[in-house]
Amino acid sequence: MKANAWISLSAIALVLGAARGQTTAAYIGQLVKPGTGNDSKARLEIRRVTNYGFRPGAESERSAQETDLLAGLAKASDWEVKAYLMDEIRYGGKSASIVPLSGYLNDPNLCEPAAMALLSIGVTEGSGAILPLIRTALIASTGKCAATLMRAAGSIRDNDPATVDFLIGMAANADRGVHYVALRGLADIGDPKARGILAAALKATDAFDRSQAVDLNLLFAMRLAERGSKADANAIAQDIRASGAAGGLRNVVVHADSTLEAIKNAVVSVNRAESKYGTVRTDAMRTDIRVDSGIHGGSIRVTATGGPYRVRISDLRGRRVLGFQGDGSGAREYSLGSLPMGIYRMSWEDAAGRQSRNLLLP
Repeated sequence: MKANAWISLSAIALVLGAARGQTTAAYIGQLVKPGTGNDSKARLEIRRVTNYGFRPGAESERSAQETDLLAGLAKASDWEVKAYLMDEIRYGGKSASIVPLSGYLNDPNLCEPAAMALLSIGVTEGSGAILPLIRTALIASTGKCAATLMRAAGSIRDNDPATVDFLIGMAANADRGVHYVALRGLADIGDPKARGILAAALKATDAFDRSQAVDLNLLFAMRLAERGSKADANAIAQDIRASGAAGGLRNVVVHADSTLEAIKNAVVSVNRAESKYGTVRTDAMRTDIRVDSGIHGGSIRVTATGGPYRVRISDLRGRRVLGFQGDGSGAREYSLGSLPMGIYRMSWEDAAGRQSRNLLLP
């Protein structure tokens, strides 16, 4: 279906909802805890208005929908209803949602959806808008929320000393899951202080843990290169390559070789190295999409000169998991680091039409 047809159908749905006297706020009031009633109609109508209001060029509708969603979030008593509303806000929330969402970052039930919504907002509003709040919550976090916020801090590459020290402390945790999440955050941030603890992970007795440590140390080397420390990055990757060659581990050698090549071509201060897929473009489209879906997440760099654009990432069941949009005024980079590994469908559209493709995040 073409973009203009989609907008027309959404507009019709919005008008029909208004004609029945129903508003987004009214539908939000009909939401119930899953398993206690049937609110599927209300959820469908909320999603329709969200999709329509969060389209490019509709700032007034977007703002109105965000306001209604935030009001519903404040009033809802059930945490699962709150999580649903956060997921809606994630699609198109902006600065108005940052402080309300941050209040849930240490809630055991809601830290995950709150963090994911904030990371999505950070894509369009800039990570600086969310970073201090995530950092503050991280330092005070425990249990499940600590793991969630460590992943978030790594995703936005918060290299503040307080964050790095917290992650180093958590990396000593006896829980393997917590230990690994902390190491991954340290590797993704790329602070030189983490070099020793990441190198120590390579000496793990468990084969799987050593394999994970190889991946993390090569990621760390890439981040060092992006911070300008290419000599140190090369040394780490070369050591891992030599160890893999000595042990007959062909996969380690290949991974180290690809990292060494990426280090050589790394652009200092740019979040991701050269694209795995290159630029995705046809003559009809006026938006260039550059995708880097490396082994540790990825990013999308959009260069648009033909006006507003929108990009949507969906899972294989067609459920939207990430989306962003721009006005076409220049190049923007959007992180995919919050998405787990898997196969996704990416679609993007501008004034010239719409395209889609599969996206693999290893």
